[in-house]
Amino acid sequence: MRIKDAMRESCIRLVVDSVQQLVVTHQTAAAEVAGRLLQALARYVAWSGIELVANERMLPLLMSALQCPAPSIRVGATSCLTGARRRLPCLWKGSRGALSQQTYRLY
Repeated sequence: MRIKDAMRESCIRLVVDSVQQLVVTHQTAAAEVAGRLLQALARYVAWSGIELVANERMLPLLMSALQCPAPSIRVGATSCLTGARRRLPCLWKGSRGALSQQTYRLY
């Protein structure tokens, strides 16, 4: 757990930003790579938090990826959104009122 906590505090945002840039850059020329990047990101969402993908930058990218002709990108985007959706009920159970409501509105 200490490694995951350290990543949450220090570098997880950089990982997400890098994945986003790489997916945008490679979604047409290297769709398989872009899809695998999104699938890897989905694994981070499972333990790091919904805010990784439920924000103004990632949500439009994931929504457009769902309409991409490349199956690997659609699968990756679906994995990210599914992981985020599974995390949503956890936010409502906590005492994070404003954050919970703000995150929910992004959907």
